[in-house]
Amino acid sequence: HLMCTPEQLEGEFKSCLELCVFMLKTLGLYEDVSYRFSQWDPDNREKYIGTAEQWDEAQGVMAKILDNLEIPYKVGIGEAAFYGTAFEEIILTDSVTSIGSSAFYGCTGLTRIDVPEGVTTIEENAFEGCSSLVTVVLPASLERIEDSGFAYCSSLKTVFYKGTEEQLDAIEISDSNESLANAKVYFYSETKPTEEGLWW
Repeated sequence: HLMCTPEQLEGEFKSCLELCVFMLKTLGLYEDVSYRFSQWDPDNREKYIGTAEQWDEAQGVMAKILDNLEIPYKVGIGEAAFYGTAFEEIILTDSVTSIGSSAFYGCTGLTRIDVPEGVTTIEENAFEGCSSLVTVVLPASLERIEDSGFAYCSSLKTVFYKGTEEQLDAIEISDSNESLANAKVYFYSETKPTEEGLWW
């Protein structure tokens, strides 16, 4: 976090970005990272303090600096919805179609998550750092898990998948999801399976 006055924002943000770029280039890592500009959601103002004018001004300054420094970035709206919260379990409604970038980042108290049917994408860093997460339920509708979706989930032991093994193999799983890959997977069956394996 960067604490500064509105008048200091442009200079401070520019200096921070320049330092990051310098360090990444010095270490030979500049081509290995990506930038995501997470912005506020004007349709969900209860999550935020400050006025719409203040948010627009701050984000405008930041976008200008990113462009001036020729840093390529993606824009994400209303992300980090539950960033760092302490709850142990959350129920997501069936209206959810994707888990946003960093939505549950650093939720160290979270022990279980049931991703509802209809979700097709778990975006980057969605559950990164959820170090107490033990159980994950994934829907058959899931098509993609982006970079570090489940990075550093050191307690993750069990994945309940609501599809077949063939469907699971078809999911596009990006880098840094070793915690998920190392968990034991159980496949859902509405009837008693006739084949040996891990079922629920």
